[in-house]
Amino acid sequence: MKASKENFKKRVTFVLFLLVGVFTSTVVFAASDATMIIANPGEDASTEMRISWHTDVDVTDGFVEYTKKSDTKWKKAQKVVGSYVLSTAWDGITSIVSSAAGGFTQDIKVNKYGAVLKNLKPNTDYMYRIGSKELSDTRYFKTAGAKEYSFAWISDYHTYDPLPNRLTSGMGMVEKLITLAGPKGVNFVLSTGDEVAYGGSYTYWQHVFAQDLYKRYMWVTLIGNHDHMDRTDKKNTDAYYRDTHNNPQNGYPGQEGCSYWFKYGSVLWIILNNEDMNKEEQVPKAQAWVEEVIQHNPSKYIFVAEHYQWFDGVKGITSTGFTRWYPLFDKYGVDLALSGNNHIYVRTKPLFGGEVSTNPSRGTVYIQAPSSDNNRGRTMEPALSFNEDKIAYRWSEGDSTVGGSLVTVGKDKISIRLYNRQGILLDEADIPGKPNRGK
Repeated sequence: MKASKENFKKRVTFVLFLLVGVFTSTVVFAASDATMIIANPGEDASTEMRISWHTDVDVTDGFVEYTKKSDTKWKKAQKVVGSYVLSTAWDGITSIVSSAAGGFTQDIKVNKYGAVLKNLKPNTDYMYRIGSKELSDTRYFKTAGAKEYSFAWISDYHTYDPLPNRLTSGMGMVEKLITLAGPKGVNFVLSTGDEVAYGGSYTYWQHVFAQDLYKRYMWVTLIGNHDHMDRTDKKNTDAYYRDTHNNPQNGYPGQEGCSYWFKYGSVLWIILNNEDMNKEEQVPKAQAWVEEVIQHNPSKYIFVAEHYQWFDGVKGITSTGFTRWYPLFDKYGVDLALSGNNHIYVRTKPLFGGEVSTNPSRGTVYIQAPSSDNNRGRTMEPALSFNEDKIAYRWSEGDSTVGGSLVTVGKDKISIRLYNRQGILLDEADIPGKPNRGK
Protein backbone atom coordinates (compact mmCIF):
# COMPACT_ATOMS: atom_id res chain seq x y z
CA MET A 1 0.00 0.00 0.00
CA LYS A 2 1.27 3.45 -0.86
CA ALA A 3 2.04 5.78 1.99
CA SER A 4 0.33 9.16 1.82
CA LYS A 5 2.26 12.41 1.60
CA GLU A 6 1.02 13.19 5.10
CA ASN A 7 2.53 9.96 6.42
CA PHE A 8 5.79 10.71 4.60
CA LYS A 9 5.99 14.11 6.27
CA LYS A 10 5.13 12.53 9.61
CA ARG A 11 8.10 10.21 9.24
CA VAL A 12 10.39 13.17 8.46
CA THR A 13 8.92 15.07 11.42
CA PHE A 14 9.55 12.06 13.66
CA VAL A 15 13.17 11.97 12.53
CA LEU A 16 13.57 15.69 13.20
CA PHE A 17 12.00 15.27 16.64
CA LEU A 18 14.58 12.64 17.48
CA LEU A 19 17.38 14.81 16.13
CA VAL A 20 16.48 17.82 18.26
CA GLY A 21 18.11 16.22 21.28
CA VAL A 22 21.04 14.93 19.27
CA PHE A 23 22.37 17.75 17.12
CA THR A 24 23.81 20.97 18.41
CA SER A 25 22.20 22.78 15.49
CA THR A 26 19.00 21.16 14.27
CA VAL A 27 18.55 20.81 10.52
CA VAL A 28 15.33 22.32 9.20
CA PHE A 29 14.13 20.59 6.06
CA ALA A 30 12.35 22.75 3.48
CA ALA A 31 8.57 22.46 3.29
CA SER A 32 8.80 20.76 -0.08
CA ASP A 33 7.72 17.63 -1.88
CA ALA A 34 11.41 16.74 -2.22
CA THR A 35 14.22 15.76 0.12
CA MET A 36 17.66 14.10 -0.27
CA ILE A 37 18.60 16.51 -3.09
CA ILE A 38 22.07 16.38 -4.65
CA ALA A 39 23.77 17.49 -7.89
CA ASN A 40 26.14 14.95 -9.44
CA PRO A 41 28.24 15.35 -12.61
CA GLY A 42 26.95 14.57 -16.06
CA GLU A 43 29.06 12.50 -18.41
CA ASP A 44 30.33 15.76 -19.92
CA ALA A 45 30.09 18.12 -16.97
CA SER A 46 30.64 21.16 -19.18
CA THR A 47 27.14 20.78 -20.66
CA GLU A 48 25.34 18.25 -18.45
CA MET A 49 24.44 17.81 -14.79
CA ARG A 50 22.50 15.05 -13.02
CA ILE A 51 20.13 15.74 -10.13
CA SER A 52 18.80 13.23 -7.59
CA TRP A 53 16.03 13.53 -4.99
CA HIS A 54 13.40 11.61 -3.04
CA THR A 55 9.67 12.11 -2.66
CA ASP A 56 6.72 10.28 -1.18
CA VAL A 57 5.44 7.46 -3.38
CA ASP A 58 2.33 9.49 -4.24
CA VAL A 59 4.38 12.22 -5.93
CA THR A 60 4.56 11.27 -9.60
CA ASP A 61 5.12 14.66 -11.27
CA GLY A 62 8.42 15.79 -9.73
CA PHE A 63 10.57 18.18 -11.76
CA VAL A 64 13.73 20.26 -11.72
CA GLU A 65 13.50 23.97 -12.44
CA TYR A 66 16.85 25.55 -13.32
CA THR A 67 18.44 28.66 -14.76
CA LYS A 68 21.69 30.61 -14.68
CA LYS A 69 22.54 32.02 -11.27
CA SER A 70 22.53 35.49 -12.82
CA ASP A 71 18.84 35.06 -13.69
CA THR A 72 17.82 36.12 -10.19
CA LYS A 73 14.09 36.31 -10.94
CA TRP A 74 14.01 32.94 -12.75
CA LYS A 75 12.61 34.59 -15.91
CA LYS A 76 14.49 32.21 -18.22
CA ALA A 77 14.05 29.11 -16.08
CA GLN A 78 13.53 25.74 -17.72
CA LYS A 79 11.89 22.64 -16.32
CA VAL A 80 12.86 18.99 -16.69
CA VAL A 81 10.43 16.35 -15.50
CA GLY A 82 12.21 13.66 -13.52
CA SER A 83 11.93 9.91 -13.85
CA TYR A 84 11.47 7.78 -10.75
CA VAL A 85 11.52 4.28 -9.35
CA LEU A 86 10.20 2.97 -6.06
CA SER A 87 13.00 2.49 -3.54
CA THR A 88 12.57 0.14 -0.58
CA ALA A 89 16.31 -0.03 0.18
CA TRP A 90 15.82 1.17 3.79
CA ASP A 91 12.48 -0.43 4.52
CA GLY A 92 12.71 -2.80 7.47
CA ILE A 93 16.38 -1.94 8.17
CA THR A 94 17.32 -1.11 11.75
CA SER A 95 18.86 2.24 12.64
CA ILE A 96 19.60 4.49 15.59
CA VAL A 97 19.50 8.27 15.92
CA SER A 98 20.45 8.62 19.56
CA SER A 99 21.75 6.37 22.30
CA ALA A 100 18.89 7.46 24.54
CA ALA A 101 16.21 6.64 21.98
CA GLY A 102 17.74 3.27 21.09
CA GLY A 103 17.37 1.34 17.88
CA PHE A 104 14.26 1.18 15.72
CA THR A 105 13.13 -0.42 12.47
CA GLN A 106 12.76 1.99 9.57
CA ASP A 107 9.52 2.25 7.60
CA ILE A 108 10.84 3.90 4.46
CA LYS A 109 9.38 3.68 0.96
CA VAL A 110 10.16 6.55 -1.39
CA ASN A 111 10.22 7.48 -5.04
CA LYS A 112 13.84 7.84 -6.05
CA TYR A 113 13.89 10.58 -8.69
CA GLY A 114 16.54 11.54 -11.19
CA ALA A 115 16.79 14.15 -13.93
CA VAL A 116 19.50 15.06 -16.42
CA LEU A 117 20.00 18.72 -17.28
CA LYS A 118 21.45 19.01 -20.80
CA ASN A 119 22.71 21.68 -23.19
CA LEU A 120 24.14 23.74 -20.34
CA LYS A 121 26.64 26.52 -20.98
CA PRO A 122 30.25 25.69 -20.01
CA ASN A 123 31.97 27.48 -17.15
CA THR A 124 28.68 28.85 -15.85
CA ASP A 125 27.05 29.06 -12.43
CA TYR A 126 23.53 27.63 -12.31
CA MET A 127 20.81 27.42 -9.70
CA TYR A 128 18.01 24.89 -9.41
CA ARG A 129 15.11 23.81 -7.23
CA ILE A 130 12.95 20.71 -7.01
CA GLY A 131 9.25 20.21 -6.56
CA SER A 132 5.83 19.28 -7.84
CA LYS A 133 3.21 21.23 -5.87
CA GLU A 134 5.81 22.82 -3.60
CA LEU A 135 9.32 23.96 -4.45
CA SER A 136 12.47 23.20 -2.51
CA ASP A 137 14.99 25.84 -1.50
CA THR A 138 17.46 26.99 -4.17
CA ARG A 139 20.62 25.01 -4.84
CA TYR A 140 23.64 25.55 -7.08
CA PHE A 141 26.30 23.98 -9.31
CA LYS A 142 29.00 25.14 -11.73
CA THR A 143 29.68 23.54 -15.09
CA ALA A 144 33.16 22.66 -16.30
CA GLY A 145 34.98 24.79 -18.82
CA ALA A 146 37.40 27.02 -16.91
CA LYS A 147 41.02 26.70 -18.02
CA GLU A 148 42.04 26.49 -14.37
CA TYR A 149 39.89 25.55 -11.39
CA SER A 150 40.05 24.02 -7.93
CA PHE A 151 38.05 21.46 -6.00
CA ALA A 152 37.92 20.59 -2.31
CA TRP A 153 38.64 16.99 -1.33
CA ILE A 154 37.70 15.34 1.96
CA SER A 155 36.91 11.80 3.00
CA ASP A 156 35.60 9.54 5.72
CA TYR A 157 33.37 11.78 7.81
CA HIS A 158 31.17 8.84 8.83
CA THR A 159 27.98 10.79 9.54
CA TYR A 160 26.41 9.21 12.61
CA ASP A 161 23.37 10.75 14.27
CA PRO A 162 24.39 9.92 17.87
CA LEU A 163 27.72 11.73 17.25
CA PRO A 164 26.75 14.81 15.22
CA ASN A 165 30.12 16.51 15.56
CA ARG A 166 31.54 14.11 12.98
CA LEU A 167 29.57 15.78 10.19
CA THR A 168 30.21 19.22 11.67
CA SER A 169 33.95 18.57 11.53
CA GLY A 170 33.87 17.32 7.95
CA MET A 171 31.82 20.24 6.67
CA GLY A 172 33.98 22.67 8.61
CA MET A 173 37.04 21.29 6.83
CA VAL A 174 35.41 21.87 3.44
CA GLU A 175 34.53 25.44 4.40
CA LYS A 176 38.15 26.00 5.41
CA LEU A 177 39.36 24.70 2.02
CA ILE A 178 36.94 26.98 0.19
CA THR A 179 38.26 29.96 2.13
CA LEU A 180 41.85 28.97 1.34
CA ALA A 181 40.98 28.75 -2.36
CA GLY A 182 40.61 32.53 -2.44
CA PRO A 183 38.22 34.67 -4.51
CA LYS A 184 37.66 32.03 -7.19
CA GLY A 185 36.60 29.44 -4.62
CA VAL A 186 36.09 25.84 -5.70
CA ASN A 187 34.03 24.37 -8.52
CA PHE A 188 32.93 21.22 -6.70
CA VAL A 189 33.59 18.94 -3.74
CA LEU A 190 35.05 15.42 -3.90
CA SER A 191 34.34 12.78 -1.26
CA THR A 192 36.25 9.50 -1.50
CA GLY A 193 33.71 7.57 0.52
CA ASP A 194 32.21 6.86 3.92
CA GLU A 195 29.91 9.87 3.85
CA VAL A 196 27.84 8.02 6.43
CA ALA A 197 28.59 5.53 9.18
CA TYR A 198 25.88 3.15 7.92
CA GLY A 199 24.39 3.46 4.45
CA GLY A 200 21.37 1.55 5.73
CA SER A 201 20.39 4.42 8.06
CA TYR A 202 18.15 6.77 6.09
CA THR A 203 18.35 9.69 8.50
CA TYR A 204 22.14 9.82 8.18
CA TRP A 205 21.81 10.48 4.44
CA GLN A 206 19.07 13.01 5.13
CA HIS A 207 21.27 14.94 7.49
CA VAL A 208 24.21 14.91 5.04
CA PHE A 209 22.16 16.18 2.11
CA ALA A 210 20.58 18.92 4.22
CA GLN A 211 23.99 20.50 4.78
CA ASP A 212 24.52 23.90 3.20
CA LEU A 213 27.58 22.66 1.29
CA TYR A 214 25.46 20.02 -0.46
CA LYS A 215 23.19 22.83 -1.59
CA ARG A 216 25.97 25.07 -2.89
CA TYR A 217 28.03 22.64 -4.96
CA MET A 218 28.08 19.68 -7.25
CA TRP A 219 29.47 16.64 -5.40
CA VAL A 220 31.64 13.89 -6.86
CA THR A 221 31.33 10.85 -4.61
CA LEU A 222 31.98 7.12 -4.50
CA ILE A 223 30.94 4.14 -2.41
CA GLY A 224 32.82 3.56 0.82
CA ASN A 225 32.44 0.35 2.79
CA HIS A 226 30.34 2.19 5.39
CA ASP A 227 28.07 3.63 2.70
CA HIS A 228 27.46 0.04 1.58
CA MET A 229 26.57 -1.50 4.96
CA ASP A 230 23.72 -1.50 7.43
CA ARG A 231 24.01 -1.31 11.20
CA THR A 232 24.17 -5.10 11.57
CA ASP A 233 26.65 -5.58 8.69
CA LYS A 234 24.27 -8.22 7.33
CA LYS A 235 22.11 -6.33 4.83
CA ASN A 236 24.90 -4.72 2.84
CA THR A 237 24.10 -3.39 -0.63
CA ASP A 238 25.07 -0.80 -3.24
CA ALA A 239 21.42 0.29 -3.19
CA TYR A 240 21.98 2.65 -0.25
CA TYR A 241 24.38 4.65 -2.40
CA ARG A 242 22.75 4.08 -5.78
CA ASP A 243 19.38 5.27 -4.47
CA THR A 244 20.80 8.50 -3.01
CA HIS A 245 22.85 9.62 -6.03
CA ASN A 246 22.39 10.10 -9.77
CA ASN A 247 25.78 9.47 -11.35
CA PRO A 248 26.30 8.73 -15.05
CA GLN A 249 24.90 5.32 -15.91
CA ASN A 250 27.99 4.26 -17.86
CA GLY A 251 29.60 1.68 -15.58
CA TYR A 252 30.22 -1.93 -16.50
CA PRO A 253 27.20 -4.32 -16.27
CA GLY A 254 25.64 -4.28 -12.81
CA GLN A 255 27.64 -1.20 -11.80
CA GLU A 256 25.68 1.51 -13.60
CA GLY A 257 25.84 4.64 -11.42
CA CYS A 258 28.13 2.99 -8.83
CA SER A 259 31.24 2.70 -10.97
CA TYR A 260 31.16 5.50 -13.53
CA TRP A 261 33.18 7.97 -15.56
CA PHE A 262 32.79 11.59 -16.52
CA LYS A 263 34.81 14.45 -17.93
CA TYR A 264 35.28 17.71 -16.08
CA GLY A 265 37.22 19.98 -18.38
CA SER A 266 40.65 18.53 -19.11
CA VAL A 267 40.24 15.63 -16.65
CA LEU A 268 38.83 12.20 -17.35
CA TRP A 269 37.51 10.91 -14.02
CA ILE A 270 37.06 7.17 -13.46
CA ILE A 271 35.26 6.17 -10.25
CA LEU A 272 35.52 2.60 -8.93
CA ASN A 273 33.40 0.66 -6.45
CA ASN A 274 35.63 -1.43 -4.18
CA GLU A 275 32.68 -3.31 -2.74
CA ASP A 276 31.95 -4.88 -6.11
CA MET A 277 35.61 -5.80 -6.55
CA ASN A 278 35.61 -7.68 -3.25
CA LYS A 279 34.32 -10.44 -5.53
CA GLU A 280 37.51 -11.38 -7.35
CA GLU A 281 35.67 -12.38 -10.52
CA GLN A 282 34.55 -8.75 -10.92
CA VAL A 283 38.08 -7.35 -11.09
CA PRO A 284 38.75 -8.30 -14.75
CA LYS A 285 35.40 -6.78 -15.69
CA ALA A 286 36.30 -3.54 -13.95
CA GLN A 287 39.75 -3.45 -15.56
CA ALA A 288 38.42 -4.14 -19.06
CA TRP A 289 35.90 -1.34 -18.57
CA VAL A 290 38.58 1.10 -17.41
CA GLU A 291 40.70 0.33 -20.46
CA GLU A 292 37.77 0.89 -22.79
CA VAL A 293 36.85 4.17 -21.10
CA ILE A 294 40.40 5.54 -21.41
CA GLN A 295 40.77 4.40 -25.01
CA HIS A 296 37.56 6.16 -26.06
CA ASN A 297 38.04 9.37 -24.06
CA PRO A 298 41.40 11.02 -24.78
CA SER A 299 42.07 13.67 -22.12
CA LYS A 300 44.82 15.90 -20.84
CA TYR A 301 44.68 14.30 -17.38
CA ILE A 302 43.37 10.98 -16.04
CA PHE A 303 42.22 10.64 -12.42
CA VAL A 304 41.10 7.32 -10.94
CA ALA A 305 39.40 7.19 -7.52
CA GLU A 306 38.37 4.35 -5.26
CA HIS A 307 37.69 4.12 -1.53
CA TYR A 308 40.31 1.64 -0.32
CA GLN A 309 43.85 2.91 0.21
CA TRP A 310 46.86 2.25 -2.00
CA PHE A 311 49.27 1.93 0.95
CA ASP A 312 48.60 1.44 4.64
CA GLY A 313 49.61 4.64 6.35
CA VAL A 314 50.48 3.03 9.67
CA LYS A 315 53.55 1.12 8.44
CA GLY A 316 53.50 1.69 4.67
CA ILE A 317 52.34 -1.81 3.65
CA THR A 318 51.38 -2.17 -0.03
CA SER A 319 47.65 -2.74 -0.56
CA THR A 320 45.87 -5.15 -2.88
CA GLY A 321 44.48 -2.14 -4.72
CA PHE A 322 47.91 -0.88 -5.70
CA THR A 323 49.13 -4.31 -6.80
CA ARG A 324 45.93 -4.85 -8.77
CA TRP A 325 45.88 -1.54 -10.62
CA TYR A 326 49.37 -0.15 -11.14
CA PRO A 327 50.15 -2.10 -14.37
CA LEU A 328 47.06 -0.66 -16.03
CA PHE A 329 47.75 2.83 -14.64
CA ASP A 330 51.27 2.60 -16.06
CA LYS A 331 49.97 1.47 -19.44
CA TYR A 332 47.65 4.44 -19.84
CA GLY A 333 49.56 7.09 -17.94
CA VAL A 334 47.13 7.75 -15.11
CA ASP A 335 48.21 11.00 -13.49
CA LEU A 336 46.56 10.79 -10.10
CA ALA A 337 45.11 7.86 -8.12
CA LEU A 338 42.93 9.00 -5.20
CA SER A 339 41.47 7.08 -2.26
CA GLY A 340 40.39 7.28 1.37
CA ASN A 341 39.48 4.61 3.95
CA ASN A 342 42.85 4.37 5.76
CA HIS A 343 42.20 7.62 7.70
CA ILE A 344 45.87 8.54 7.21
CA TYR A 345 47.07 10.89 4.50
CA VAL A 346 49.67 9.28 2.24
CA ARG A 347 51.25 10.76 -0.89
CA THR A 348 53.70 8.81 -2.98
CA LYS A 349 56.36 9.94 -5.37
CA PRO A 350 55.49 9.26 -9.04
CA LEU A 351 55.50 5.47 -9.39
CA PHE A 352 55.97 3.35 -12.51
CA GLY A 353 56.44 -0.39 -12.66
CA GLY A 354 55.85 -0.56 -8.93
CA GLU A 355 58.91 1.60 -8.24
CA VAL A 356 59.80 5.28 -8.09
CA SER A 357 59.81 6.61 -11.64
CA THR A 358 63.16 7.69 -13.03
CA ASN A 359 61.48 9.36 -16.02
CA PRO A 360 59.87 12.73 -15.19
CA SER A 361 57.35 12.31 -18.00
CA ARG A 362 55.76 9.15 -16.63
CA GLY A 363 54.47 7.77 -13.35
CA THR A 364 51.31 7.93 -11.23
CA VAL A 365 51.06 9.78 -7.93
CA TYR A 366 48.96 7.86 -5.37
CA ILE A 367 47.26 9.90 -2.66
CA GLN A 368 44.84 8.90 0.06
CA ALA A 369 42.88 11.42 2.08
CA PRO A 370 42.95 11.60 5.88
CA SER A 371 39.72 11.26 7.82
CA SER A 372 37.83 14.45 8.58
CA ASP A 373 35.40 13.46 11.35
CA ASN A 374 37.60 14.25 14.40
CA ASN A 375 36.73 10.82 15.76
CA ARG A 376 38.00 7.82 13.79
CA GLY A 377 41.54 8.72 12.75
CA ARG A 378 44.48 6.38 13.15
CA THR A 379 47.91 6.66 14.72
CA MET A 380 50.97 6.19 12.49
CA GLU A 381 54.07 4.26 13.42
CA PRO A 382 56.92 6.75 14.02
CA ALA A 383 58.86 5.35 11.06
CA LEU A 384 57.82 3.47 7.94
CA SER A 385 58.59 -0.25 7.90
CA PHE A 386 57.70 -0.63 4.22
CA ASN A 387 57.96 1.47 1.04
CA GLU A 388 59.95 4.26 2.61
CA ASP A 389 61.47 4.99 -0.78
CA LYS A 390 58.06 5.34 -2.45
CA ILE A 391 56.12 7.38 0.12
CA ALA A 392 56.89 11.09 0.00
CA TYR A 393 54.67 12.24 2.88
CA ARG A 394 52.13 10.94 5.38
CA TRP A 395 50.13 12.64 8.11
CA SER A 396 47.61 11.94 10.86
CA GLU A 397 46.56 13.52 14.15
CA GLY A 398 45.64 10.15 15.63
CA ASP A 399 42.04 9.51 16.65
CA SER A 400 41.03 13.17 16.37
CA THR A 401 42.07 13.81 12.77
CA VAL A 402 40.54 16.52 10.58
CA GLY A 403 42.23 17.27 7.28
CA GLY A 404 41.50 17.88 3.62
CA SER A 405 43.11 18.84 0.33
CA LEU A 406 42.70 21.62 -2.16
CA VAL A 407 43.41 20.44 -5.71
CA THR A 408 43.98 22.87 -8.57
CA VAL A 409 43.87 21.67 -12.17
CA GLY A 410 45.80 23.94 -14.51
CA LYS A 411 46.94 23.95 -18.11
CA ASP A 412 50.24 22.19 -17.48
CA LYS A 413 50.09 20.80 -13.95
CA ILE A 414 47.98 19.58 -11.06
CA SER A 415 48.68 21.20 -7.69
CA ILE A 416 47.72 19.49 -4.43
CA ARG A 417 47.79 21.12 -1.01
CA LEU A 418 47.00 19.31 2.26
CA TYR A 419 45.67 21.43 5.15
CA ASN A 420 44.62 20.76 8.71
CA ARG A 421 41.49 22.19 10.34
CA GLN A 422 43.28 25.45 11.20
CA GLY A 423 44.20 25.97 7.56
CA ILE A 424 47.88 25.26 8.11
CA LEU A 425 49.61 23.91 5.00
CA LEU A 426 51.08 20.47 5.73
CA ASP A 427 52.05 19.06 2.34
CA GLU A 428 52.19 20.28 -1.24
CA ALA A 429 52.99 18.71 -4.57
CA ASP A 430 52.83 19.70 -8.24
CA ILE A 431 52.21 16.98 -10.78
CA PRO A 432 53.15 17.93 -14.36
CA GLY A 433 50.91 16.86 -17.21
CA LYS A 434 52.07 14.08 -19.52
CA PRO A 435 53.80 15.51 -22.61
CA ASN A 436 51.66 15.76 -25.77
CA ARG A 437 48.64 14.07 -24.21
CA GLY A 438 45.26 15.65 -24.83
CA LYS A 439 46.67 18.14 -27.35
